Amino acid sequence: MNTIIFNFEKHPLALSYGAIGSVKKLRAKSQKDEIAVSVEKNIGDAISKTVSVGEIGSDYHIYFMTTRPRFRLTSYPEGDFIRVNNANKTKVDILNIDFNIEPDPRAFNKTNSSPIQEIHKAEVRLSFSKYFKRVICGYAGEDCEIINVCPTGSFTGITFYFKDDKPGPISLRLTPDLMKFINFTNQCEFYSFRDYLHYEIHYIGQSKLIEDRLHDHEKTKDIMNILMTTKLEHEPVIFAYSYKCDSDLDQEFLRDLVEAVLIRHFQPRHNKEMIDFPNGTRRKEKLLQDEVKRLGITSVIIPPLVILTD
Repeated sequence: MNTIIFNFEKHPLALSYGAIGSVKKLRAKSQKDEIAVSVEKNIGDAISKTVSVGEIGSDYHIYFMTTRPRFRLTSYPEGDFIRVNNANKTKVDILNIDFNIEPDPRAFNKTNSSPIQEIHKAEVRLSFSKYFKRVICGYAGEDCEIINVCPTGSFTGITFYFKDDKPGPISLRLTPDLMKFINFTNQCEFYSFRDYLHYEIHYIGQSKLIEDRLHDHEKTKDIMNILMTTKLEHEPVIFAYSYKCDSDLDQEFLRDLVEAVLIRHFQPRHNKEMIDFPNGTRRKEKLLQDEVKRLGITSVIIPPLVILTD
């Protein structure tokens, strides 16, 4: 046994800090349905809800705690509406809405040492697929009828208005998970905009269940301090990854190994152990290094990364 190969799933689970507490509830619901909505809390007359699109499995064992520049909507969205005659009344059905999006220019300044010199807008489209309509119905109810759409005052979300003001306007912030419904209408603009999304990795860790480990995580305070002092126009995003490995070795050892390799490669500022793997001097590092040598592992491959362990 010389090489261990870890194949990571293409799309990670992307979470805001506020969504961590809902993962367990959403997991149970998403196993039964492609769209799962979990009521999180009541704030006065407003109801905060978390949405899962697609199944949340229990195999998200590696997570990255990151920050990135904020982005915002910069124009009134123009909707593509169709009207359908239904029982002698006119019903509005939205096919998609188009609007411009741009990184918050305050996130790119000399203090942050950003290489971006000019901020460019990009045209994007929010398509009202059957999945997205089910997300809206999960918030507003099955009988909801949208009559208008516009950006929220904070420029980071979209507000939906419904017929007869029932259930009242609902604003959806463009959280990482909801961003999967957003498509760039111009591929060149997509590549230009992608350059703005500088994700800084602050910490890499592992877990048996993602919500148990991230609840009251000890590094959250450190990262929030960064956002409140030196990176005011950035926001936190947690990526949780699942992977497959054909090895029949102990699963806990494999999690330790892949975590160590990723920490060694990305060098997150808040990781103390495994930074020098496989030559670290801390007790946990030495134990893992001894086990790697005992098993005769000479390299670990995480496409496209190849990490030598000897």
